[in-house]
Amino acid sequence: MGTVKEYLKSAINQMKHNGYRTFMTMLGIIIGIAAVITVVSLGKGMTDYVNGEINGIVGNYGYVVIDSSKTTELFTPDDIRLLEESVSDLKGVSPYFDETTARAKGPRGTYQADVIGGTEAVELAVSSKVYKGQYFTRQMVETGQKVCIMMKNDAKHLFGTEECLGNVVEITIAGKTAEYTVIGLREDINSEMINTFAGDMDYYATIETPYTAFASDFGYDIDKLNMFLIFADQDVLQKKVKECAKVLENAHGLRGANALWSYSMADMSEEINTVLGGASTFLIWVAVISLVVGGIGIMNIMLVSVTERTREIGIRKSIGARTGAITAQFLSEAAVLTLSGGVIGIIVGIGLSYIVCSLLHFNLIITPGSVLGATFISVGIGLGFGIYPARKAAKMKPIDALRV
Repeated sequence: MGTVKEYLKSAINQMKHNGYRTFMTMLGIIIGIAAVITVVSLGKGMTDYVNGEINGIVGNYGYVVIDSSKTTELFTPDDIRLLEESVSDLKGVSPYFDETTARAKGPRGTYQADVIGGTEAVELAVSSKVYKGQYFTRQMVETGQKVCIMMKNDAKHLFGTEECLGNVVEITIAGKTAEYTVIGLREDINSEMINTFAGDMDYYATIETPYTAFASDFGYDIDKLNMFLIFADQDVLQKKVKECAKVLENAHGLRGANALWSYSMADMSEEINTVLGGASTFLIWVAVISLVVGGIGIMNIMLVSVTERTREIGIRKSIGARTGAITAQFLSEAAVLTLSGGVIGIIVGIGLSYIVCSLLHFNLIITPGSVLGATFISVGIGLGFGIYPARKAAKMKPIDALRV
Protein backbone atom coordinates (compact mmCIF):
# COMPACT_ATOMS: atom_id res chain seq x y z
CA MET A 1 0.00 0.00 0.00
CA GLY A 2 2.90 2.31 0.81
CA THR A 3 4.30 1.78 -2.68
CA VAL A 4 1.00 2.90 -4.25
CA LYS A 5 1.04 6.04 -2.11
CA GLU A 6 4.57 6.76 -3.27
CA TYR A 7 3.54 6.38 -6.89
CA LEU A 8 0.62 8.76 -6.42
CA LYS A 9 2.78 11.24 -4.51
CA SER A 10 5.38 11.15 -7.29
CA ALA A 11 2.67 11.67 -9.94
CA ILE A 12 1.23 14.68 -8.08
CA ASN A 13 4.69 16.20 -7.64
CA GLN A 14 5.38 15.85 -11.35
CA MET A 15 2.08 17.58 -12.15
CA LYS A 16 2.89 20.45 -9.77
CA HIS A 17 6.42 20.75 -11.10
CA ASN A 18 5.17 21.16 -14.68
CA GLY A 19 1.90 22.98 -14.01
CA TYR A 20 1.42 24.73 -17.39
CA ARG A 21 2.41 21.66 -19.38
CA THR A 22 0.17 19.49 -17.22
CA PHE A 23 -2.84 21.75 -17.82
CA MET A 24 -2.29 21.89 -21.57
CA THR A 25 -1.97 18.10 -21.61
CA MET A 26 -5.19 17.66 -19.63
CA LEU A 27 -7.07 20.13 -21.84
CA GLY A 28 -7.84 17.50 -24.49
CA ILE A 29 -9.24 15.16 -21.84
CA ILE A 30 -11.22 17.99 -20.21
CA ILE A 31 -12.80 18.99 -23.53
CA GLY A 32 -13.52 15.39 -24.50
CA ILE A 33 -15.11 14.39 -21.18
CA ALA A 34 -17.10 17.65 -21.02
CA ALA A 35 -18.34 17.03 -24.57
CA VAL A 36 -19.41 13.46 -23.76
CA ILE A 37 -21.28 14.54 -20.61
CA THR A 38 -22.97 17.43 -22.46
CA VAL A 39 -23.96 15.34 -25.48
CA VAL A 40 -25.38 12.52 -23.32
CA SER A 41 -27.32 15.00 -21.20
CA LEU A 42 -28.56 16.91 -24.25
CA GLY A 43 -29.62 13.69 -25.98
CA LYS A 44 -31.60 12.50 -22.96
CA GLY A 45 -33.10 15.94 -22.45
CA MET A 46 -34.15 16.14 -26.10
CA THR A 47 -35.71 12.67 -26.01
CA ASP A 48 -37.57 13.53 -22.82
CA TYR A 49 -38.74 16.84 -24.33
CA VAL A 50 -39.97 15.36 -27.62
CA ASN A 51 -41.75 12.46 -25.91
CA GLY A 52 -43.28 14.86 -23.41
CA GLU A 53 -44.53 17.13 -26.19
CA ILE A 54 -46.03 14.20 -28.10
CA ASN A 55 -47.68 12.78 -24.99
CA GLY A 56 -48.93 16.26 -24.18
CA ILE A 57 -50.64 16.56 -27.57
CA VAL A 58 -52.01 13.16 -28.52
CA GLY A 59 -53.71 10.39 -26.60
CA ASN A 60 -52.85 6.71 -26.48
CA TYR A 61 -54.20 5.30 -29.69
CA GLY A 62 -53.28 3.31 -32.72
CA TYR A 63 -54.96 2.58 -36.00
CA VAL A 64 -55.78 -0.32 -38.27
CA VAL A 65 -55.98 0.45 -41.98
CA ILE A 66 -57.13 -1.60 -44.98
CA ASP A 67 -54.75 -1.60 -47.96
CA SER A 68 -57.15 -1.00 -50.88
CA SER A 69 -54.54 -2.22 -53.37
CA LYS A 70 -54.75 -5.74 -51.90
CA THR A 71 -58.48 -6.16 -51.24
CA THR A 72 -61.88 -4.68 -51.98
CA GLU A 73 -63.07 -5.41 -48.43
CA LEU A 74 -63.94 -2.43 -46.21
CA PHE A 75 -64.89 -2.02 -42.57
CA THR A 76 -68.44 -1.31 -41.38
CA PRO A 77 -69.99 0.00 -38.14
CA ASP A 78 -70.65 -3.62 -37.16
CA ASP A 79 -66.87 -4.08 -36.86
CA ILE A 80 -66.83 -1.50 -34.07
CA ARG A 81 -69.13 -3.64 -31.96
CA LEU A 82 -67.17 -6.76 -32.93
CA LEU A 83 -63.91 -5.27 -31.64
CA GLU A 84 -65.52 -4.01 -28.43
CA GLU A 85 -66.90 -7.49 -27.73
CA SER A 86 -63.85 -9.50 -28.85
CA VAL A 87 -60.88 -7.50 -27.48
CA SER A 88 -60.62 -6.75 -23.78
CA ASP A 89 -59.26 -3.58 -22.17
CA LEU A 90 -60.13 -1.29 -25.07
CA LYS A 91 -61.09 2.26 -24.17
CA GLY A 92 -62.84 2.79 -27.47
CA VAL A 93 -62.94 2.22 -31.22
CA SER A 94 -63.78 4.80 -33.85
CA PRO A 95 -63.81 5.28 -37.61
CA TYR A 96 -61.92 8.39 -38.62
CA PHE A 97 -63.09 11.05 -41.03
CA ASP A 98 -60.81 14.06 -41.34
CA GLU A 99 -61.43 16.97 -43.68
CA THR A 100 -58.73 19.64 -43.54
CA THR A 101 -60.14 21.84 -46.32
CA ALA A 102 -63.32 22.79 -44.45
CA ARG A 103 -64.48 26.27 -43.53
CA ALA A 104 -66.07 27.15 -40.18
CA LYS A 105 -68.22 30.24 -39.89
CA GLY A 106 -69.31 31.95 -36.69
CA PRO A 107 -70.62 35.39 -35.75
CA ARG A 108 -67.07 36.79 -35.49
CA GLY A 109 -65.64 35.39 -38.73
CA THR A 110 -64.93 32.50 -41.06
CA TYR A 111 -61.81 30.35 -40.70
CA GLN A 112 -60.20 27.34 -42.25
CA ALA A 113 -61.01 24.25 -40.23
CA ASP A 114 -59.99 20.67 -39.65
CA VAL A 115 -63.28 18.83 -39.18
CA ILE A 116 -63.07 15.35 -37.63
CA GLY A 117 -65.81 12.75 -37.57
CA GLY A 118 -65.74 9.85 -35.14
CA THR A 119 -67.42 8.10 -32.25
CA GLU A 120 -67.43 9.28 -28.65
CA ALA A 121 -64.01 7.57 -28.29
CA VAL A 122 -62.36 10.39 -30.29
CA GLU A 123 -62.47 12.39 -27.06
CA LEU A 124 -59.34 10.39 -26.13
CA ALA A 125 -57.45 11.28 -29.32
CA VAL A 126 -55.86 14.40 -27.85
CA SER A 127 -54.64 15.17 -24.36
CA SER A 128 -56.67 18.34 -23.76
CA LYS A 129 -59.78 17.75 -21.69
CA VAL A 130 -63.33 18.99 -22.18
CA TYR A 131 -63.58 21.71 -19.53
CA LYS A 132 -66.94 23.19 -20.44
CA GLY A 133 -70.07 21.38 -21.53
CA GLN A 134 -69.70 17.73 -22.56
CA TYR A 135 -68.40 15.49 -25.29
CA PHE A 136 -70.94 13.89 -27.59
CA THR A 137 -72.27 10.52 -26.41
CA ARG A 138 -72.79 7.18 -28.11
CA GLN A 139 -76.50 7.94 -28.33
CA MET A 140 -75.71 11.19 -30.14
CA VAL A 141 -73.50 9.25 -32.55
CA GLU A 142 -76.10 6.55 -33.20
CA THR A 143 -78.87 9.12 -33.82
CA GLY A 144 -76.63 11.33 -35.98
CA GLN A 145 -77.09 14.51 -33.94
CA LYS A 146 -75.49 17.63 -35.40
CA VAL A 147 -73.36 18.61 -32.44
CA CYS A 148 -69.70 19.51 -32.20
CA ILE A 149 -66.75 20.10 -29.88
CA MET A 150 -64.06 22.74 -30.40
CA MET A 151 -61.05 24.25 -28.66
CA LYS A 152 -61.32 27.25 -26.33
CA ASN A 153 -59.33 29.38 -28.77
CA ASP A 154 -61.58 28.33 -31.64
CA ALA A 155 -64.60 29.60 -29.69
CA LYS A 156 -62.91 32.95 -29.14
CA HIS A 157 -62.18 33.30 -32.87
CA LEU A 158 -65.61 32.17 -34.08
CA PHE A 159 -67.84 33.63 -31.35
CA GLY A 160 -65.65 36.14 -29.53
CA THR A 161 -66.27 34.37 -26.23
CA GLU A 162 -66.03 31.04 -24.45
CA GLU A 163 -69.68 31.30 -23.49
CA CYS A 164 -70.86 29.73 -26.73
CA LEU A 165 -72.51 26.45 -25.68
CA GLY A 166 -75.73 26.07 -27.61
CA ASN A 167 -74.57 28.39 -30.37
CA VAL A 168 -74.38 27.24 -33.97
CA VAL A 169 -71.29 27.04 -36.20
CA GLU A 170 -71.69 26.73 -39.96
CA ILE A 171 -69.40 24.13 -41.55
CA THR A 172 -68.76 24.04 -45.30
CA ILE A 173 -66.96 21.17 -47.08
CA ALA A 174 -66.72 20.88 -50.88
CA GLY A 175 -69.66 23.23 -51.42
CA LYS A 176 -71.92 21.49 -48.88
CA THR A 177 -72.92 23.41 -45.75
CA ALA A 178 -74.43 22.22 -42.46
CA GLU A 179 -75.01 23.79 -39.07
CA TYR A 180 -73.69 22.17 -35.88
CA THR A 181 -74.48 23.10 -32.29
CA VAL A 182 -71.54 23.57 -29.92
CA ILE A 183 -71.98 21.35 -26.85
CA GLY A 184 -68.45 21.30 -25.42
CA LEU A 185 -65.11 23.09 -25.34
CA ARG A 186 -61.67 21.57 -24.92
CA GLU A 187 -58.73 23.23 -23.22
CA ASP A 188 -56.24 24.59 -25.74
CA ILE A 189 -53.19 22.43 -26.43
CA ASN A 190 -50.21 24.19 -24.91
CA SER A 191 -47.31 22.88 -26.97
CA GLU A 192 -44.10 24.70 -27.87
CA MET A 193 -43.69 22.43 -30.89
CA ILE A 194 -47.15 23.26 -32.26
CA ASN A 195 -46.75 26.96 -31.50
CA THR A 196 -43.40 27.01 -33.28
CA PHE A 197 -44.57 25.23 -36.42
CA ALA A 198 -47.92 27.03 -36.55
CA GLY A 199 -46.52 30.46 -35.81
CA ASP A 200 -46.57 31.70 -39.42
CA MET A 201 -49.62 29.70 -40.58
CA ASP A 202 -53.17 30.97 -41.02
CA TYR A 203 -55.47 30.17 -38.13
CA TYR A 204 -57.09 26.73 -38.21
CA ALA A 205 -60.05 25.70 -36.10
CA THR A 206 -60.40 22.07 -35.01
CA ILE A 207 -63.95 20.77 -34.81
CA GLU A 208 -65.03 17.27 -33.76
CA THR A 209 -68.40 15.80 -34.76
CA PRO A 210 -70.25 12.46 -34.64
CA TYR A 211 -69.17 10.57 -37.73
CA THR A 212 -72.76 9.66 -38.56
CA ALA A 213 -73.84 13.30 -38.88
CA PHE A 214 -70.60 14.20 -40.64
CA ALA A 215 -71.04 11.44 -43.24
CA SER A 216 -74.71 12.24 -43.82
CA ASP A 217 -74.13 15.96 -44.33
CA PHE A 218 -71.02 15.77 -46.48
CA GLY A 219 -71.64 12.69 -48.62
CA TYR A 220 -69.58 9.92 -46.99
CA ASP A 221 -70.65 6.28 -46.79
CA ILE A 222 -70.41 4.98 -43.22
CA ASP A 223 -70.74 1.39 -44.45
CA LYS A 224 -67.44 1.70 -46.29
CA LEU A 225 -64.72 2.50 -43.79
CA ASN A 226 -61.00 1.99 -44.40
CA MET A 227 -59.59 2.86 -40.98
CA PHE A 228 -60.32 2.45 -37.28
CA LEU A 229 -58.71 4.26 -34.36
CA ILE A 230 -58.05 1.94 -31.40
CA PHE A 231 -57.79 3.45 -27.91
CA ALA A 232 -56.13 1.68 -24.96
CA ASP A 233 -53.69 2.32 -22.11
CA GLN A 234 -50.14 2.95 -23.28
CA ASP A 235 -48.67 -0.16 -21.64
CA VAL A 236 -50.97 -2.47 -23.63
CA LEU A 237 -51.60 -0.30 -26.69
CA GLN A 238 -49.32 -2.09 -29.16
CA LYS A 239 -50.69 -5.48 -28.14
CA LYS A 240 -54.33 -4.38 -28.39
CA VAL A 241 -53.88 -2.77 -31.80
CA LYS A 242 -52.42 -6.01 -33.13
CA GLU A 243 -55.22 -8.04 -31.56
CA CYS A 244 -57.77 -5.80 -33.26
CA ALA A 245 -56.02 -6.24 -36.61
CA LYS A 246 -56.20 -10.04 -36.23
CA VAL A 247 -59.91 -9.94 -35.33
CA LEU A 248 -60.64 -7.82 -38.39
CA GLU A 249 -58.55 -10.06 -40.64
CA ASN A 250 -60.53 -13.09 -39.55
CA ALA A 251 -63.88 -11.30 -39.81
CA HIS A 252 -63.21 -10.18 -43.39
CA GLY A 253 -61.44 -13.31 -44.58
CA LEU A 254 -58.14 -11.51 -45.03
CA ARG A 255 -55.89 -13.79 -43.01
CA GLY A 256 -52.54 -14.18 -44.76
CA ALA A 257 -53.36 -11.53 -47.37
CA ASN A 258 -51.30 -8.80 -45.65
CA ALA A 259 -54.14 -6.42 -46.50
CA LEU A 260 -54.24 -4.77 -43.07
CA TRP A 261 -51.53 -2.76 -41.42
CA SER A 262 -51.48 -1.32 -37.94
CA TYR A 263 -49.56 1.36 -36.11
CA SER A 264 -49.68 2.96 -32.68
CA MET A 265 -48.38 6.02 -30.87
CA ALA A 266 -46.19 3.62 -28.89
CA ASP A 267 -44.55 2.60 -32.18
CA MET A 268 -43.95 6.26 -32.98
CA SER A 269 -42.37 6.89 -29.58
CA GLU A 270 -40.02 3.94 -30.13
CA GLU A 271 -39.05 5.23 -33.58
CA ILE A 272 -38.40 8.72 -32.24
CA ASN A 273 -36.29 7.30 -29.41
CA THR A 274 -34.34 5.22 -31.94
CA VAL A 275 -33.67 8.23 -34.18
CA LEU A 276 -32.68 10.51 -31.32
CA GLY A 277 -30.61 7.73 -29.75
CA GLY A 278 -28.76 7.23 -33.04
CA ALA A 279 -28.07 10.96 -33.33
CA SER A 280 -26.82 11.06 -29.74
CA THR A 281 -24.56 8.05 -30.32
CA PHE A 282 -23.06 9.70 -33.39
CA LEU A 283 -22.34 12.89 -31.44
CA ILE A 284 -20.82 10.86 -28.61
CA TRP A 285 -18.44 9.19 -31.04
CA VAL A 286 -17.48 12.62 -32.38
CA ALA A 287 -16.74 13.69 -28.80
CA VAL A 288 -14.72 10.50 -28.25
CA ILE A 289 -12.42 11.59 -31.07
CA SER A 290 -11.30 14.53 -28.93
CA LEU A 291 -10.61 12.06 -26.12
CA VAL A 292 -8.40 10.03 -28.45
CA VAL A 293 -6.59 13.20 -29.47
CA GLY A 294 -6.18 14.04 -25.79
CA GLY A 295 -4.84 10.52 -25.17
CA ILE A 296 -2.25 10.95 -27.94
CA GLY A 297 -1.23 14.22 -26.29
CA ILE A 298 -0.75 12.42 -22.99
CA MET A 299 1.36 9.73 -24.66
CA ASN A 300 3.58 12.39 -26.23
CA ILE A 301 4.01 14.23 -22.93
CA MET A 302 4.81 10.99 -21.13
CA LEU A 303 7.44 10.19 -23.77
CA VAL A 304 8.93 13.63 -23.19
CA SER A 305 8.86 12.95 -19.44
CA VAL A 306 10.66 9.64 -19.97
CA THR A 307 13.33 11.40 -22.00
CA GLU A 308 13.76 14.14 -19.40
CA ARG A 309 14.01 11.61 -16.57
CA THR A 310 16.27 9.08 -18.27
CA ARG A 311 19.03 9.60 -15.72
CA GLU A 312 16.54 9.22 -12.81
CA ILE A 313 15.34 5.95 -14.35
CA GLY A 314 18.94 4.73 -14.71
CA ILE A 315 19.72 5.48 -11.06
CA ARG A 316 16.58 3.72 -9.84
CA LYS A 317 17.27 0.64 -11.92
CA SER A 318 20.93 0.54 -10.84
CA ILE A 319 19.92 0.38 -7.17
CA GLY A 320 17.49 -2.47 -7.76
CA ALA A 321 14.18 -1.00 -8.98
CA ARG A 322 12.24 -3.68 -10.80
CA THR A 323 10.86 -3.27 -14.31
CA GLY A 324 7.30 -3.55 -12.94
CA ALA A 325 7.93 -0.75 -10.45
CA ILE A 326 9.13 1.63 -13.18
CA THR A 327 6.14 0.70 -15.34
CA ALA A 328 3.72 1.23 -12.43
CA GLN A 329 5.25 4.61 -11.63
CA PHE A 330 4.74 6.03 -15.12
CA LEU A 331 1.31 4.42 -15.52
CA SER A 332 0.30 6.02 -12.22
CA GLU A 333 1.37 9.41 -13.51
CA ALA A 334 -0.62 8.94 -16.71
CA ALA A 335 -3.69 7.71 -14.79
CA VAL A 336 -3.59 10.57 -12.27
CA LEU A 337 -3.14 13.05 -15.11
CA THR A 338 -6.15 11.79 -17.04
CA LEU A 339 -8.28 11.24 -13.93
CA SER A 340 -7.69 14.84 -12.90
CA GLY A 341 -8.62 15.99 -16.39
CA GLY A 342 -11.66 13.72 -16.28
CA VAL A 343 -12.91 15.17 -12.98
CA ILE A 344 -12.52 18.72 -14.27
CA GLY A 345 -14.20 17.65 -17.53
CA ILE A 346 -17.15 16.20 -15.61
CA ILE A 347 -17.61 19.47 -13.70
CA VAL A 348 -17.34 21.51 -16.90
CA GLY A 349 -19.68 19.10 -18.70
CA ILE A 350 -22.35 19.37 -15.99
CA GLY A 351 -22.08 23.15 -16.14
CA LEU A 352 -22.37 23.21 -19.94
CA SER A 353 -25.28 20.77 -19.80
CA TYR A 354 -27.13 23.03 -17.40
CA ILE A 355 -26.58 26.09 -19.59
CA VAL A 356 -27.53 24.40 -22.88
CA CYS A 357 -30.57 22.60 -21.47
CA SER A 358 -31.76 25.84 -19.85
CA LEU A 359 -31.46 27.73 -23.14
CA LEU A 360 -33.36 24.98 -25.01
CA HIS A 361 -35.91 24.47 -22.21
CA PHE A 362 -34.96 20.81 -21.82
CA ASN A 363 -34.91 18.98 -18.50
CA LEU A 364 -31.38 18.52 -17.19
CA ILE A 365 -30.84 14.75 -17.12
CA ILE A 366 -27.41 13.58 -15.97
CA THR A 367 -27.30 9.92 -15.03
CA PRO A 368 -24.77 8.38 -12.63
CA GLY A 369 -23.87 5.98 -15.44
CA SER A 370 -22.66 8.78 -17.71
CA VAL A 371 -20.54 10.30 -14.92
CA LEU A 372 -19.03 6.95 -13.92
CA GLY A 373 -18.52 6.08 -17.59
CA ALA A 374 -16.67 9.34 -18.18
CA THR A 375 -14.49 8.66 -15.14
CA PHE A 376 -13.57 5.15 -16.28
CA ILE A 377 -12.95 6.40 -19.83
CA SER A 378 -10.54 9.06 -18.61
CA VAL A 379 -8.59 6.59 -16.48
CA GLY A 380 -8.67 4.03 -19.29
CA ILE A 381 -7.23 6.54 -21.74
CA GLY A 382 -4.44 7.33 -19.30
CA LEU A 383 -3.57 3.67 -18.86
CA GLY A 384 -3.98 2.86 -22.53
CA PHE A 385 -1.89 5.70 -23.90
CA GLY A 386 0.51 5.69 -20.97
CA ILE A 387 1.54 2.07 -21.27
CA TYR A 388 3.92 2.59 -24.21
CA PRO A 389 5.95 5.35 -22.51
CA ALA A 390 5.90 3.36 -19.26
CA ARG A 391 7.18 0.21 -20.98
CA LYS A 392 9.81 2.23 -22.79
CA ALA A 393 11.04 3.62 -19.47
CA ALA A 394 10.97 0.22 -17.79
CA LYS A 395 12.99 -1.48 -20.53
CA MET A 396 15.88 0.99 -20.38
CA LYS A 397 19.23 -0.53 -19.49
CA PRO A 398 20.79 1.18 -16.47
CA ILE A 399 24.16 1.67 -18.17
CA ASP A 400 22.58 3.37 -21.21
CA ALA A 401 20.35 5.56 -19.03
CA LEU A 402 23.26 6.73 -16.86
CA ARG A 403 25.31 7.78 -19.90
CA VAL A 404 22.77 10.49 -20.75
